[in-house]
Amino acid sequence: MKRISSILLLLFLVGCSKPLILKRITFNDTQADKTRNYINNYYFDIALKDSFVFKKEISIKGNLDINPFFFYDSYLFFGDLAGKFYIVDIESNTLIGDNQFNGSINVPPILSNYRLFIPLNNYDENYATLYFYDILNNKVLIETKIDGNIDFSIMKYKENIIVINNRGLVYRINLAGGLESKHKLISELRSEPILLNDIIYYIGFDRNLYSFSLIENKAKIELEINDLQKIFSFNKELILVKNNSYAIVKDDNISDPEFMPVPLNNIQSGVSDTNRLYFVDYSGNAICIDKVKGTVQWETKLSGFTNLPLVLTDDYLLVTNSIGEIYFINKEDGKEYTRIKVEERIKTAPQIYDNKIYFGVAKGLIKVYEKANNK
Repeated sequence: MKRISSILLLLFLVGCSKPLILKRITFNDTQADKTRNYINNYYFDIALKDSFVFKKEISIKGNLDINPFFFYDSYLFFGDLAGKFYIVDIESNTLIGDNQFNGSINVPPILSNYRLFIPLNNYDENYATLYFYDILNNKVLIETKIDGNIDFSIMKYKENIIVINNRGLVYRINLAGGLESKHKLISELRSEPILLNDIIYYIGFDRNLYSFSLIENKAKIELEINDLQKIFSFNKELILVKNNSYAIVKDDNISDPEFMPVPLNNIQSGVSDTNRLYFVDYSGNAICIDKVKGTVQWETKLSGFTNLPLVLTDDYLLVTNSIGEIYFINKEDGKEYTRIKVEERIKTAPQIYDNKIYFGVAKGLIKVYEKANNK
């Protein structure tokens, strides 16, 4: 999948414990957007089809948060909770460089316009820093301080980076690192923010639905229902989850959602594609629902406690449990096709890129599995 030139670029980050050597990339923001998850919906538009074999494990310093990875071209970018930042060549599955920071990297970085944006939390002093690296000239452009911590994914929006801190402040920062604006939300965040149609949606501390318009710089409450548990999105749809029921809403009906029951005990995660919704509870019970008819297509019972987001492809639903297993469930009938089993507790949602599956485990390792036919 090479889309890069043959010129080598030597990139030194300040304080590197190992030089970061990258092949010079030709950046395309549209291509980068395909690997960013701003909708909290782990759907990958790819058919896996085949079984998977262990490829390699990558040893890192610290543990990882639930969704630490960002992919672009032939590279994997991520940071760990011990403050170390890494770049991995995914064609050779080798670590090509790392950089130690004083703090914790809780959310994935963003690569845009040949600049790498790395968020870092300093919990002891309750502030965060957004580092801006120019990857063509090999230097730090600026360090932008953020009040509080960055516990939610940063977002690329037009020519800005959007950062929401744990105190409910929205920072709009331009690609040169300058602060464009700062606004106060009505409520602090209880869920990951979702960027949909120029609007950020999120669940507030009181479990109501809130929004912030990036066009009008206006915060508002969308729904006062006091018991929202989860939200995610697919295309222009926003899926709301409360008390083991769901509603699919769009801009024209967001004020009057119709909730449908889900026959599960306590919904842990949900994921959507064009035709169906999939939910799993903490006990490993998974269910598939037709989005148009609202009918249950299948139900299945899996082993182990489930505490990570569901992952969906064009042919499988991936369910991760607490005993180191990833089930591959046929999305049409709910039957198990195969599974990956490791000895360690899985810490991250599985990520799929370039016919490989990446996930972090508790011992500071990233496991890489590859399709058996690699096609």
